[in-house]
Amino acid sequence: MPEAQTLATAAPALPDHDGWRSLLAALERAEAAVAAHPTPTPTGGER
Repeated sequence: MPEAQTLATAAPALPDHDGWRSLLAALERAEAAVAAHPTPTPTGGER
């Protein structure tokens, strides 16, 4: 997701209006957690 990389790179130079930088940091932590724990592939009748 190149847009997120651009925002993350620009974030230190920009003011934190309404806490958007904190939200971006939380999103990055969530993405890292998902990447570290991939969803198992359903087997058989699971959907």
